[in-house]
Amino acid sequence: MTSAQHQDIVLVVDPEQDSLDLFRLLFKKHYTILTAETPSEAFALLKTHDVKVMVVEQMQREQPGIVFLRDAATLHPRTERILVTGTPDNHTIMDAFNIGGVFHYVLKPYQAGNLKGIIDKAIDKHNLRKQNDYLISDLQKKNKELSRLLNRLKIEEKKFRDIFNSSRDPIVIVDKGGIVAEANEQACSGFGFSRDDLGLINFLGIIHNDYVKNTMQFFTGINHSNALLFETVIRTSDAQWKSFEINGHVVQFQGTEALLLMLRDTTERKETEKRILQTIIQTEESERRHFAQELHDGIGPLLSTVKLYLQWMNKPNSKVDKNQALQKIEMTLDETIQSVRQISNRLSPTTLVNFGLEAAIKSIFDRVNDMSELKCNLRCTIPERLPDDLEATIFRIVGESVNNTIKHACASEVDVYIVRENNRVTMSYRDDGIGFDVDALIQQRRGNGLANMKSRVVSMGGNIEIESGAGAGTYIGCKFILS
Repeated sequence: MTSAQHQDIVLVVDPEQDSLDLFRLLFKKHYTILTAETPSEAFALLKTHDVKVMVVEQMQREQPGIVFLRDAATLHPRTERILVTGTPDNHTIMDAFNIGGVFHYVLKPYQAGNLKGIIDKAIDKHNLRKQNDYLISDLQKKNKELSRLLNRLKIEEKKFRDIFNSSRDPIVIVDKGGIVAEANEQACSGFGFSRDDLGLINFLGIIHNDYVKNTMQFFTGINHSNALLFETVIRTSDAQWKSFEINGHVVQFQGTEALLLMLRDTTERKETEKRILQTIIQTEESERRHFAQELHDGIGPLLSTVKLYLQWMNKPNSKVDKNQALQKIEMTLDETIQSVRQISNRLSPTTLVNFGLEAAIKSIFDRVNDMSELKCNLRCTIPERLPDDLEATIFRIVGESVNNTIKHACASEVDVYIVRENNRVTMSYRDDGIGFDVDALIQQRRGNGLANMKSRVVSMGGNIEIESGAGAGTYIGCKFILS
């Protein structure tokens, strides 16, 4: 036990002033002594001082010492109580403990040394109880704070779990060896994982054999300073092999390093890219065949005619007038040059190259308006030239659309709007013709022109909408973003 300190306050309650003076004389070197002749005075002192021990005479003027101790215990339960009595009957002693809740009782006359030992023990008990109270209070505060943190952790964990599971893409957490430690609902359903099996499944087990080695290299290449992106092929729960793009990060999971893998199904995108590539190849082949046919049907006969004239002129007994033949050769060569220019202009229109998109489309519309009953209207608000490939794309789409309208739509009017707003370019084409079933045309594979349009727009990073129906005319809308 710790020894009592001088600052420890001891309150003595005794109706006899001589007894109070004697107590002060005996113990003033050891404690701070407060004295009271009545319980009323004692209660007043208890309110204003941190009294550790009360030494109370049983015989009081106002009330018995036991009754005072009982009331004091209610108001000041942490103050230790010692009863001093000159009549040591069993009834008084029992009441002292049961009613007054005393720490100890002392019989008169007492020895100073014995009483000091009892007081010191009472002070030690008071200090111990006070320390316990502090520790309990501190523990309660910490428990309260811990409870608050746990509740917050539960809330944050629920938020994380909600976000984790609400992702439309599979998310998997694996260790460096590929063992799946956690997976969201999308991953469990998509890859056939059971939550009961988490910690036993190896993610590499659902990777296609051709990609396992690269996937392992990917796992070892991820560190805290970088995130890696790669593609692999995974077997899904419906036993299909699909392409996935995986974004991997190093995270702390359950006290150890792990890999957070966010997967995105790229199968449809790859199929779309494949179809676009096939369409581009088909378009290029179609243009090559068309170009070859132009050369064969247009330039070929003209050059053959020139060759024929030259052969006639070189015959020994030819009756052909050479001057007349030369004139015809010159005329044929002029026609050949004109045909070459026309073919070249169709491949890369001179007006488009030299004067821009608006002038090139207006040139088409002027010819159509002069040669047919179809009225073509153009509204173009582009303050400056667009990139060459974008101008060529829009020009080809408008030209193909007008050609289709003339051939199939029985339309009386065409409206084309081309607008640029900041970095967005929008083109809309609308005719008032008989319309057609877009889906049916594509399913019957008679919509090569539409497929070519789509491939051109997609290759430029744009979006295209084609709407039509019986008697509803045709609408084609394209949107492009300038980088």
